[in-house]
Amino acid sequence: MGAGGQRQAPTRLWDSRRAALLAIAAASILAPLAGAAHGEPGTAMVSYGGMDYEVAYDAVGMSVDTASVDEAFASLILGVQVGGPGSGTLEVVLERVLIDARDGDGSADIEFIVIYDGGEEATVEEIETTDASRTIRFSLPAGSDEVLIAGTAVGGGGDGQAPADDPPADDPPADDPPADDPPAGETSSAVAGMQGQDPPEPFMEPGADPVEDYVKRYATEPAYAAWFDENFAGQYSSICEAVGLGGGCVEEYNAAAAQQQLEQQPAPAPAGPESFVDPAADPYAEYVERYVNDAGFRAWFDESYPGREFCEAVGLEAGCIEVHNERAAAAAQEAERQAREAEAAQEAERQAREAEAAAAAEAAAAEAAAAAQQALEESCGEGTVLRDGACVALPPPRDPVGSGRELATGLVAAFVIALVAGAAFWIIHRAGRRGRRQEDADGGGSSPAGRGAGAGEGAAPSRARAGDAGAHGGDAYAAGSSYDSGGSDGAGYDEPRGRGTIV
Repeated sequence: MGAGGQRQAPTRLWDSRRAALLAIAAASILAPLAGAAHGEPGTAMVSYGGMDYEVAYDAVGMSVDTASVDEAFASLILGVQVGGPGSGTLEVVLERVLIDARDGDGSADIEFIVIYDGGEEATVEEIETTDASRTIRFSLPAGSDEVLIAGTAVGGGGDGQAPADDPPADDPPADDPPADDPPAGETSSAVAGMQGQDPPEPFMEPGADPVEDYVKRYATEPAYAAWFDENFAGQYSSICEAVGLGGGCVEEYNAAAAQQQLEQQPAPAPAGPESFVDPAADPYAEYVERYVNDAGFRAWFDESYPGREFCEAVGLEAGCIEVHNERAAAAAQEAERQAREAEAAQEAERQAREAEAAAAAEAAAAEAAAAAQQALEESCGEGTVLRDGACVALPPPRDPVGSGRELATGLVAAFVIALVAGAAFWIIHRAGRRGRRQEDADGGGSSPAGRGAGAGEGAAPSRARAGDAGAHGGDAYAAGSSYDSGGSDGAGYDEPRGRGTIV
């Protein structure tokens, strides 16, 4: 093969030394992870029925501190600690001789119930089942501190073997004991008067209690009684004979169990109110309200009168708590309504007071303004008046009669002034005419004779006009008086007297 073939030849990725080193390193890394995945194995010791049992477990993310058995609930109780922050997982190996869970006739396994923190149910996975044990796995959240694994029987309640499909005739099925079964010791003593004999073999196991293990189951478990009658009816006349007891053991057991149950029943509660109740008091106000609202009173009653119904204890009918709550709710609504009405009334009263105060303030302001106005007017004095913030003098009063007199006086004065002015104008006009005549006389000499004659003829009219002028003007001019320009003999210019004029 050529050079190209040599390049394609496979090469060894690991030599033996390198592979060994890598294997050691991988083991050192994976070992802690494997331990974490399988958890921390351990065992918890349980003592029950005079025997010690070991409970094997694997815990991841949690630890198991204590283990105990609760016979009343056929349960295994484990005290655990789940540190968190996530959940923890627990695998528990449950030995059948310690605890088991089977159906009613004991023919098949049923699931265990796992409850944590007092009421939460966990999901259970059964990962391994054998004739002697059952292994279950479940998870618990962070903070869990107690887990209860509930089955159907504890402490050898089963036979320590896995149930077969068809149980043999000498292997009775297991079943849950009834919840009201009396304790074993008390039941055995109750039937201690039964006459026993050696039981026939091989029915009863050595060391078993004939009453507790067989008669009680026959009397209380119909499935067990049917199984016995079907398989042993031709061999034994009754269960009593099978376990070596006298006839009628089942009836005697039933009578003894009924008597014991009757004796264990609590005494009936006394009728009527208890001694602490005051007959004159209102039970709702004095006791029911305190029971509802006062935790101390409620705790005292529950501790002092266990099993006693509170309403009957205070002399009321059942349901008094609900009645009190309804009354309290109605009272609260009524109080709220009254509070709203009171608030509305207060608001209306406040508004009325404000309106009244505003009106009073307005009236006081008006009164103050009027008083100030009056004070200013009085400060102005007599004959003045306040106008625009200043004192102004009033005009003098006018007498109507005086006013008429003044008017008449004014008219007379005006008339007199008019007369005087007319007379003055007349005098001035008269003087002017005289001046013109004088100028005419100075320039023309004596008038012709004929003119004088004409004047003489018209003398009478001139005098008449002159008289009229004197009558109108109050100042007559004697137009007829002679104007002698030539002398007293009449030879000169004599102007006619009738030509005078009054202006």
